[in-house]
Amino acid sequence: MRMHQRHTIVILGGLCLCILVALTAVVINGNMAHNVTDNNTVSSVSLDSEGTTHTITSDLSWSIDISSPSVVADQSTNIAIVRIESIDGANNYSELTNEYVYPYSYGQMTVLENVKGELPIDEKIEFYKMGGILTPEQHYAGLTEAQKSHYDDNQLNSLDKFHYSIAGDIDIEVGKTYLAYMKPEQVYYGKPNTYGFTCAQGGLREVDFQNDKQRSSGSNTKVLNNFTGEWENLIEVIQN
Repeated sequence: MRMHQRHTIVILGGLCLCILVALTAVVINGNMAHNVTDNNTVSSVSLDSEGTTHTITSDLSWSIDISSPSVVADQSTNIAIVRIESIDGANNYSELTNEYVYPYSYGQMTVLENVKGELPIDEKIEFYKMGGILTPEQHYAGLTEAQKSHYDDNQLNSLDKFHYSIAGDIDIEVGKTYLAYMKPEQVYYGKPNTYGFTCAQGGLREVDFQNDKQRSSGSNTKVLNNFTGEWENLIEVIQN
């Protein structure tokens, strides 16, 4: 059986309370790329369920043009060509604030080349990305006490996973190389040398070197436009 529901999002000052079906997740406002900031608001949330897999997609209304590389660059402290080494898991809890937040994925990446800012080359560093796949236990832990009362053990055991995503965003893949627009992570753990991808699909664009060892300086290097589906010249994108 397939369900489709839409839910209202309540904005209260600097906090965005996201009513995600049975889950209320607090998204903290600040400098972190994963936040719902002054540049965007969550307008609605939809839930699709088929079998025991649930996909929860949030629509964001952006006040900036995230399809413009120059606009996204202005929102980023660092831009780099990175290779994703691992996706180590997902969570919906902030160790910094001891609050449940919008689900996020985390893992390791290797910086191949800096475009803006200076990150350690050919070393693994941690990344964070808004959206991720939660276990039923993680989903349940983020519920309010009133929401938990609607579950029983059989209902929880019948669930498999909850896949949270921002509408239009891409799923990150291990082994692929991306042009990544980033900010230091300051919401979940605040550890040094950790970075979050900013501006959803505007801030993480797949790179195809086409056997070009010169990387960004090579005329054959292409980068995917997530909005048009076309491959564009990387030099033109980073100079835009």
